[in-house]
Amino acid sequence: MRRIFVLRGPWKWKRMLHAFINNVYEYLKEYFQRNQSESTFSEDKRRTGWKINQKREDRILTANFLTTTWHNLFWLGPS
Repeated sequence: MRRIFVLRGPWKWKRMLHAFINNVYEYLKEYFQRNQSESTFSEDKRRTGWKINQKREDRILTANFLTTTWHNLFWLGPS
């Protein structure tokens, strides 16, 4: 017996569910990549602060570069 159901909610939710059902592997691959990126961003913010205190564009870019470098050095670990 076939069951018919109505999916309620916004279109964004319906599109997300459709993408999940049609290609579970690709959906989860993208999801976990996004999840890893967000946790890395959160880790960097906890380690270096939640705010960049620079006003000039060149100093903001330098601060972002140094945050990335600091992150990579932490992951290298002790030699």
